[in-house]
Amino acid sequence: MVMGKRIESIEPLVHEKAVDITIVLINKCSKNIEGVPFSRSMLYLLDILKVLGQFAAHRKFVTLFVHCGGMQTLVDVPRNKGTFFSISLLLFAICSFKCIMEHVCDLPSNVIERVVELALELLECQDDLSSKNAGSFISSAFSFRAFVRKDGFRKLLCYLQEYVSNQKKAHCTCIALHRYMKAHLHLFVDSISHVSKVRVSYRQLDLSNEAVDVVFRKIQKDQKVGPAFARATSWHAVDEFLRLKGHLPCWRCARSDFSLLRFPFSACIFILSVCIYIILFFCFTEHI
Repeated sequence: MVMGKRIESIEPLVHEKAVDITIVLINKCSKNIEGVPFSRSMLYLLDILKVLGQFAAHRKFVTLFVHCGGMQTLVDVPRNKGTFFSISLLLFAICSFKCIMEHVCDLPSNVIERVVELALELLECQDDLSSKNAGSFISSAFSFRAFVRKDGFRKLLCYLQEYVSNQKKAHCTCIALHRYMKAHLHLFVDSISHVSKVRVSYRQLDLSNEAVDVVFRKIQKDQKVGPAFARATSWHAVDEFLRLKGHLPCWRCARSDFSLLRFPFSACIFILSVCIYIILFFCFTEHI
C-alpha cells in the first residue's frame, strides 16, 4: 500500500478484512491519545485516516465501513486540524451514494445526532475544503427524514449569520438551509394531512422544485390539506427562522455580489418567500 496514491482495486483489501482492521486501529488509536497533539497514537491515527481517505473512493468499502460500525467509530475520533480533512472526505463519500445514506439513516438516533454534530463542527472549521465537504454532507442529509428533525436548523442559521461575509462557507450554509426548508415543508404538510403511507426514515424526500410546487398547490387547493394547514396556526421551521432573525443574514446573502453565491441568492429568496407566504397564509385564515 502506497500512501497518497488512489487504490484502484478494493477486492483484495476487502478479502483481507481491511474494513474491520481499519475500524479496530482507529478505535485503538483514539483511545490511546492522551491530549498530546503529536503523540505516537495521534501520528498513527493520522496515517490511518489518510489511508481511509484513499478507500473512500470505493462504494463497496464505504458501505462495509458503515455496516461494521464505522460511523460510531468516526464520531469518536479526536477532532483537530490534522483529522478534519480525512473525516470530511469520508462524510463526502458517504453522502455521494444514496444507498449508503439509507444505511446511515438506519443507525440508532443517538448516533445520527452525533453524526450531525460532527458535520456541523466540520462546517465551522477553518479549512475551507473540509467545510465544503461537511456542507455537502449536511445538504444531502436533509433530504432524508432521519436527519430533518435534528438540531441542525438553528445551528445553520447561527453559522449563516457568522459566515455571511465568507463566500464559500455562506454558499454551503445557504444550500443546506434551502434543502432543510424544503424537506421540513414536506414533512409538515404530511403531518397535518395525516398521510397514511408508511414513511420510513431512510426514504429520501423529493426536494426538486417540481415537488415543492406540488406541495404548495396541495396547500392552496386540497380541501383537506388547506384547512388543516390553516388550523395548524404555525410552522416550527418558520417560527424558529423568525425567532433567530434568520431573514437578516438571508437578505444580506441575497444582496451579495459574490459570483459564487448565485445559487444561494435563489436559495435565500426561496426561504424568505416561503416564510412570507406562510405568515400571510396564517394571518389571512385567522380573519376568515
